[in-house]
Amino acid sequence: LARNLRAYWEISGLLREGRYWLTRVLSRFGDSSPERAWLLLTRGVLATLQGELADAVPDLQACVPMADEQGEALARALGHAYLCLAFVFSGRHAEAAAAGATAQEQLQALDDFPGLVSLDIHLGYLHLLTGDLEGAIERCSRGLRRLGLSGEAWARSYLLVIAGLAHC
Repeated sequence: LARNLRAYWEISGLLREGRYWLTRVLSRFGDSSPERAWLLLTRGVLATLQGELADAVPDLQACVPMADEQGEALARALGHAYLCLAFVFSGRHAEAAAAGATAQEQLQALDDFPGLVSLDIHLGYLHLLTGDLEGAIERCSRGLRRLGLSGEAWARSYLLVIAGLAHC
């Protein structure tokens, strides 16, 4: 239940509250479990979005091998995707590119549509911040094509903003 509340905490801006509850729930799980991997992922995502990168990166780095060990392929792939974003925000662009490439491979193998769209945003932003404006526009265009005619607005808006900034 706690990991499924991530969208609520994000949309409502209650990132700190989400991290508080995730920390409390994490104490109930042992050293390695599927639940713990997902909770670390979720807490790492919220910390990334909050700009608390010193907390985000260790959570996400702990999630990836644990998810792999527990057979949680999607948690592993998303761990790489959000490590990419945390590294982008940290200015660790080479590490962001490496994490993004791993995430791309794993998310494609899982055919995870939401994860791939999120990764399009993360990598579009990486291209923008590294001055690769054409790469940013292409990556955002890929994400927009992926979304197609869906009514999804949140990811679409991020992709449009990043592409717009690259056009400026």
